Amino acid sequence: MWGEHEGKGSIFSNVQLPMASQKKCPSCGQWTVWNVSIDDTCEHCGAYLMARERAYEEARTERIKRDKEKFLFTIKPTDNALQRVARRVGYVFYVTYVAILSLITAILFWLPG
Repeated sequence: MWGEHEGKGSIFSNVQLPMASQKKCPSCGQWTVWNVSIDDTCEHCGAYLMARERAYEEARTERIKRDKEKFLFTIKPTDNALQRVARRVGYVFYVTYVAILSLITAILFWLPG
């Protein structure tokens, strides 16, 4: 059964591999190999193939970083010990408050049903 193909090569010798993905460069208009990655660049001009998505992802990453820094309870390296304790205690109260409000909201929605 498995050894019946003497001299015929591999059992996968007639399998054709799919063509590599290609994408038309938005900058120069040439077709180039594309690995479906946000960091892929054109082989001809070096421009990013997904420039809009890449710019969106960079802006999103920057926005997340900025929002994390602006959060009231984020402990900064310049905070002294009292500020660190106050931020931790404040964060615990904040999480407790949100949990209680979420529980009350869930109960109010479950009561009529």
